[in-house]
Amino acid sequence: SAIRFLHDHLQRDLTMTELASYVGYSPKQLNRLFRQAVGTTPLQYLQRIRMHTASLLLREHPHMTVREIAAHIGMEPVYFTRLFRRAYGVTPSSYKIRERP
Repeated sequence: SAIRFLHDHLQRDLTMTELASYVGYSPKQLNRLFRQAVGTTPLQYLQRIRMHTASLLLREHPHMTVREIAAHIGMEPVYFTRLFRRAYGVTPSSYKIRERP
């Protein structure tokens, strides 16, 4: 249910306390159980699905700006660009150009 919650609330600024409260565990217990099941923390998982969603949006909706995509996944544009570059090795703008059909 934590994974579903993260996917359903991708654009929100979530805290571990909020997520833990939703699934009925303490933040520490949720972190431990999530790491056992998924291999990463909930917040790292959220960041990964945000980057994946952004990459899909960049490919499938080239008319969207980087700012619009950042807003769609709940991130500030500058921070989004930094994380995207770290994850994919290029800026979102370069990725969009490179992935054009």
